[in-house]
Amino acid sequence: MDSSLFFKSFDFHKSIRGKFQHHDSRQGAPMHFLAYMIKGRCEIVSKYYTLSAKAGDIFYIPMNLPYQSYWYGDPGTELISLGFTFFQENKNNTYPLQTISAPEEIKERINDKDLISGINSKSIGKFYTLLSDILEYMTKEEVSKEERIVSDATEYMWAHPEDNADKVARYVNISETALYLAFKKVRGTTPNFEKQKILSKKAQLLLITTDKSIQEISDQLGFSSTSYFRKILHKTLNMTPREIRKNSQSI
Repeated sequence: MDSSLFFKSFDFHKSIRGKFQHHDSRQGAPMHFLAYMIKGRCEIVSKYYTLSAKAGDIFYIPMNLPYQSYWYGDPGTELISLGFTFFQENKNNTYPLQTISAPEEIKERINDKDLISGINSKSIGKFYTLLSDILEYMTKEEVSKEERIVSDATEYMWAHPEDNADKVARYVNISETALYLAFKKVRGTTPNFEKQKILSKKAQLLLITTDKSIQEISDQLGFSSTSYFRKILHKTLNMTPREIRKNSQSI
């Protein structure tokens, strides 16, 4: 992987918001997020669970989780957000949306200024050491057969986004119909929509990290036209290429 793309796979920052904000992330979290509330409170609302976090709480949002977030504070809210794409989870377990009961020492390490001073080898190294330690305090859930299928299929599609659903199904040793049923049960979507999301995220990285034209990126990712490329970006990320270049994803 190109080093610039690797470093763009992280988003560490301190976020300060007004008295009330609502963020719609029903297309799915673009990264995994560990966050520490410094001031105010928030509610993260997913299909099956609502997480409430107040000042002093640590919480986790898994990548691809569809959710909406509500932020309350007077005069505002403040939090540290640590976004990351690479997370080597156990195939038989996963980590759901949750608050994390961790000792003060962990909270102090999240507040480390080196973590949010910039994305570099030092901050990434400190982050993964922190993540390794914080996993001891996180709740796991057993992965169902369908979740394992979706996880393996998604991993394959990231490496081979040009392949169709039939090839993906053969890779995970099930029928194409079973693949569609697994995605419907686990994510409420289809393998084709997941492929569009993957292509959109690859496009997002290229838009942020290169000065390639829309046409060049569209061609590189195999879109039939720039108009279709723009349509898929808006469908999956609810942004235009111009908006992506102006804004970075966060909680």
